[in-house]
Amino acid sequence: MRNLILFDFDGVIVDSYELSYAVSRSAFTALTLEQYKSFFYGNIFTKTPQLSPEVRSAITANYVKSIYDRQIFPGMVEAIRNLCGTYTLAIVSSTNSDVID
Repeated sequence: MRNLILFDFDGVIVDSYELSYAVSRSAFTALTLEQYKSFFYGNIFTKTPQLSPEVRSAITANYVKSIYDRQIFPGMVEAIRNLCGTYTLAIVSSTNSDVID
């Protein structure tokens, strides 16, 4: 039997915090850093204001376009390579799966 290790994408594998905050501010210009941090105590999708499909799509497109420029946290590539021979690895995330693939 193989053991399973789950990784979150944002904030664990990729340093996306500042990008995500900047993209969120593009839709909510008055959003403070403290308000943004509070979104992560629970389900972010139930804490953010209701957005029109057009606005949500624009935010997602901005995020997807910019995420490829983000840095993978130091040591993550090596850790994943070392673990993959022994464990089943999976990524769980609210990030669009196209970005993760």
